[in-house]
Amino acid sequence: MNNILWDNKLKILDFAFQPIICANSGEIYGVEALLRNSLEAGFKNIGDVFDSAYKDGSLYTLDLMLREKAIQKFKKLKFHKSIKIFYNLDNRLLEMPNFSMGKTEILLKENKIEKSSLCFEISEKYKLNKIEDINDMLSVYKSEGYIIALDDFGSGFSNLQKLYHFDINLLKIDRFFIKNVGKSSKKRIFLNNIINLVHTLGGLVVAEGIETEEEMHVCRMLGCDLLQGYYIQHPSQNLDDIKVLYHHVKENIIKQENFLGEDRNIIESHILKIEGTYIENHMDKILEVLKKNSHAEVFPILDQDKRVLGMIREKKIKRYLLAPFGNEFLKKKTVRDLMDIAIIADINVNVNRLIEILSLNDEVEFIIITCDGKYKGYLDKNAVIKIISEKKIGEAKNQNPLTRLPGNTQISDFIEKTLLDKANGYIYTYFDFNNFKSYNDKYGFKKGDKIITLFSEILKDEEKDENSFIGHVGGDDFFLGIRQRPNKNFNDTLDKITSIADMFKTQARDHYDQKDLKKGFILSQDRSGQLRKVPLITVSAAILEIIPGERNCTIEDVSDLLFKLKKNSKIAKDSTCCSTILPYKQFF
Repeated sequence: MNNILWDNKLKILDFAFQPIICANSGEIYGVEALLRNSLEAGFKNIGDVFDSAYKDGSLYTLDLMLREKAIQKFKKLKFHKSIKIFYNLDNRLLEMPNFSMGKTEILLKENKIEKSSLCFEISEKYKLNKIEDINDMLSVYKSEGYIIALDDFGSGFSNLQKLYHFDINLLKIDRFFIKNVGKSSKKRIFLNNIINLVHTLGGLVVAEGIETEEEMHVCRMLGCDLLQGYYIQHPSQNLDDIKVLYHHVKENIIKQENFLGEDRNIIESHILKIEGTYIENHMDKILEVLKKNSHAEVFPILDQDKRVLGMIREKKIKRYLLAPFGNEFLKKKTVRDLMDIAIIADINVNVNRLIEILSLNDEVEFIIITCDGKYKGYLDKNAVIKIISEKKIGEAKNQNPLTRLPGNTQISDFIEKTLLDKANGYIYTYFDFNNFKSYNDKYGFKKGDKIITLFSEILKDEEKDENSFIGHVGGDDFFLGIRQRPNKNFNDTLDKITSIADMFKTQARDHYDQKDLKKGFILSQDRSGQLRKVPLITVSAAILEIIPGERNCTIEDVSDLLFKLKKNSKIAKDSTCCSTILPYKQFF
């Protein structure tokens, strides 16, 4: 390596930092170090810097110099001790004859930075000749306390294999899956399954390449833990641009906070508390806690900023204590030596996700709960069972006893939450039977209940997917909420609602006797006591379209408008009446 030549180039090369933030708080989690000034240093592009060093066999030497440059700049951030630096690792380092482990530790000690503050990112930009070699290197790094991230997941075809082989802390999802995710149900399905898989394996998910508010919103809703991209902030070489809190993100979170984490109160009431243990502590610290609390089952392991790095089970400690000289052996060990992977969930997680975590991994005994990325407590299997039971009881209380559909409380919750979801459009439909009272008077309440059950079953059969919500207001009144798909327009949904009404009209005929069917009406007394001909049962539909965008309306506004539409639908020729709420400040 020509040291003079590279020294001159290194003086020109610089790093820009791009923030990675917590999805549920808008607070900074870390910064990714991105190389800059490659053209000014005489290279074609950033990749050419590393390719040139690789060709002359000096890639490892250059990389160490760049690490030092990035770390020294990182240290200048006033709040660097509470965040992490993400550094891209070129896997071709392993091919360099002078490659050795341990140099980074010396570098960090000189700069008084914790190992847990450094995250190595590995991607498939360069082909891995021996996956075992890099896996061994990453395993050593992780065992020493560094954070490991798999970068650009989804950009190639072998990422899933790497996820299987590599013991990672974080997975960064490529922009391919993030771009226009709100408009692609297929991308949302893929993204949702990737997030669930990583969480089940005990990792966190970073959505990178977020460029719009809608993309951020969808990634948060699907459960991404961390966010990165131009919408948060462009990479900057100016350290003053890096903030502790990103207010535009925080404001968005506040607007949507009722839309996410609806199970939070239940989960919070069942969280078990035990003091977390710092990663650099010796095992005697945990032994002291165990003496004070003999019922302790698990010990969460944390970094200096109370972020979860792993855990140690009480069973594992006792196996050593029961062995000859076990106590002396443990006292010589650090917490890191015995640490296992921790399954982590945010406190805003949906209860159903907790069930999935337990059912997909038989070995999971504990779920560590975090809030804004920091340790909050933990749940054992019994606590999760209690949470599930409590939620089911709560749902049952609000369900209609006849149809087992969500009642008014859940309908109101749905409307409130979807009004906050400005990234998506929704259609609310209020169904009300026509001529039901006359039917009830003649055929009795039992047969009337069968008509009500018939309509509920038609709704359940027709609207099974994740975009729909069905509720039973009471009596012969029902509610249907549909999140509009990007490839569907209002007329498609209107056709669906018309189809539901036609199906009910046809099937309801089976609940009349032949004489009334032939006549096409029944005789019934009106309020003045006069007999009149009442047509067979049908259903009217009041349909309200909510356009995506900023909405300056409340649930009361929606209720008032649906009531007016319902009155008009009763007298409309086709028993439907439609209206639209546009994303303007004044719409009435």
